[in-house]
Order: sequence, then C-alpha cells, then structure tokens
Amino acid sequence: MKKVLLSVLMASGLLAAPCVFAADEVFNRNAVDNGDFSSGLTSWEGTNISESENIMFDEVWGWHYLSLGGEGEYEEAKQTVDVSEDAGWVNIEFNCTFETSDETDSDYYVFSILDHATGEILQREHVYPSDNNENCGKSEKISSYAGKSIDIIFGVNNGSSTLTTAEISQVVITEKSYSKMKGRVFDNDYHLVKNATVTIKRYSGEKIWSGKTNDNGIFRATHLKGGPYNKASIKIVKNGVTKKFYRYIDWGESYDKTFRITEL
Repeated sequence: MKKVLLSVLMASGLLAAPCVFAADEVFNRNAVDNGDFSSGLTSWEGTNISESENIMFDEVWGWHYLSLGGEGEYEEAKQTVDVSEDAGWVNIEFNCTFETSDETDSDYYVFSILDHATGEILQREHVYPSDNNENCGKSEKISSYAGKSIDIIFGVNNGSSTLTTAEISQVVITEKSYSKMKGRVFDNDYHLVKNATVTIKRYSGEKIWSGKTNDNGIFRATHLKGGPYNKASIKIVKNGVTKKFYRYIDWGESYDKTFRITEL
C-alpha cells in the first residue's frame, strides 16, 4: 500500500509545560510537550511501546515520529494536557499515516480525547482497513475544552500477523488567549481626546468591549474575541460626533493603535 503523508499547516509555538496565565495576559503557545518526539517518549505514557522500537526518524521530512502497530498486540501512547482556562481559541493538529495489509476490521487505528478528571470520552475516531483511508491526520478546533485537563491518546490494534501501523508526528495543541488593544484617540489637531466612548464589535455585530478614554486619551480594551478574518469595528463617540474605524483582531495578540477623529 502506498504511503501518503497528510501535511498539516503547523502553528508555531514553544514546547513547554502547562502554566497558569493571568486573565489579561496575551499568549499563543503549544500545550503539548514533546509532540515532535525529538526527545523520544518523554512526557508520553505508553502501553506496549518503547523508544527503541517505536520512535523513528524520517530522513525525507527530517523529523521524528511515533510508529504504532506491534504484531499481535495493542500499542498506545497517551499524554495529559492542561488547556488554559483563559484560552479563547484552541486547535489540535497532527500528521498521521495509517497502513495495513489486513482485510478484516479486527485491526484498527484509534484516536481519543478524554476528560482526564472524569474519564468521559470527548472524542473517539477509528480508522479500519475497510475504510481504505491512509490519512488519519487531524486539524480541528477544540476551544470548548478550555479549562480542562484532557488525555490525548493514539492507539493501534494489530491482532493479526499482517502489517497494520500508524505513524504519528508533529502533535500540536495551539492555544491562544483573548486579545487586547491599547488605543490613543486624537482630534483633527492631534490633541488627545479624553472621556470619549469606545465600543468594539466583531464582524458578526457582537459587542465585545465598551469603555471610555482616560484623561490621556487612551483606552485599554481586554478580553477581545478574535479570528483570522475578524474585521472588527471600533466606534468612538465624543461631543455628538461618531466615527467608526475597522481593524483586524486575531486571537492571542496585543494591539497598539491610534485613531484620529478629523471632525473634532
């Protein structure tokens, strides 16, 4: 069977142990430790696996990967990940190739996400030989798991003497905080405008922040919902004059913007 590698656009981030963020702190990070398997099975729990037998290096792609599928047994790798409660956007992605010469569905690949505290199955996906599907990679938004400890589990059951394997690499859970914006409001002569009312809405019309500029003409908007195509509106009102501006707001960003109201 021809091997096909599902290439997934990987988000950049440091591999780091989970940590606690202040509610207004901006972050964009990878919550998985050693998801590239460059440190063997460090941070992964295993069933019937070892670094010497299951961690391989791909000379073509130049990275390590986890190979599951020992003959006549079930092999599994698991990691518990603490997803920050302050994450507004969370996405899981990994590369995976499933290969089998078996024709029965007693052999399979399985990927699961469990609630670590309760054991509840949040997601479970199988790939069987009859699916004729070699690509078991994934890229999916899982923002609803913010604040949870989750177990991510990869498994392969090879109950026969035929070949059944899965190769997993580049496991990433990207979590991004809500964004924040510091804004300076000027009049036509570039004097800072104090006590102006500021309202920020998403492209959908949802209001995500409102407040006023301080005595220095500055507002500080926090907990802003983002999105790669979120062209937010910033409405500023002062002395009966209303001016609307548009700025893109993504997740996990800190913005410093200036706004000039020429009508003042």
